[in-house]
Order: sequence, then structure tokens, then C-alpha cells
Amino acid sequence: MSKLLDLIIEMAPVAKGRPRFARGIAYTPKATKDAEKRIRDAAKDAFKGDPYDGAVDVAVMFYLERPKSKSGYRDWE
Repeated sequence: MSKLLDLIIEMAPVAKGRPRFARGIAYTPKATKDAEKRIRDAAKDAFKGDPYDGAVDVAVMFYLERPKSKSGYRDWE
């Protein structure tokens, strides 16, 4: 029996930042850490309950506004 779960996070996508180095120590940029925390917290809230047993299929969809610089662009050409 399959179970469908939806997780919708309304936020602008954040690119994974490259690790930075200071005094020989690597760290993750703050914007990346903040975005990962927001996604992790939303997933924990949405998927409470028993752990899954078996295969998991994941589909990711992003809905973005068209950039203003492409307002006259025609997709079909």
C-alpha cells in the first residue's frame, strides 16, 4: 500500500553554498544553513508518525516567477 505525502515550502530556492575557510576551519555559509534548517523543520513537522518501511519516491517541483529580463521571450521559439 502506498501513501502520498505532500510537503510545500514557500520560499525562494537557495543555492548550496560552497564551504568557506577561516583560520584553517571549514564552515557552511549562513544562507545555506538557514535554508537547510527551514526545510528540515518543515519536513519534521509534516512527516510526524511512524518511520517508513520500504522504498521512497521523491519528486521535487519549483515554481518560480519569470525574470523581468525575459518578459518578451517566447518559449516556443
